[in-house]
Amino acid sequence: MESPRQKLGFLYYRVISDRIKHGEVITSHETPLEISKRPTENEAMDELFQMYNEVRYDERNQPDEETVCNLREKLFD
Repeated sequence: MESPRQKLGFLYYRVISDRIKHGEVITSHETPLEISKRPTENEAMDELFQMYNEVRYDERNQPDEETVCNLREKLFD
């Protein structure tokens, strides 16, 4: 992955995949905003959903690469 935008998209995909793997039902018609409204105790996951919602539909808005890397560490390390 080359851009911070692609890295953020992969983090989102990985979080959703992990949640499904652990038994949560997430359907394809649910938007990231709808999924983010579900209760979670993970602050990093909340931060991921907020950042993903901000950049997903507006290509002018680019996430900071360092912030994306820090978020990955919080979520998966």
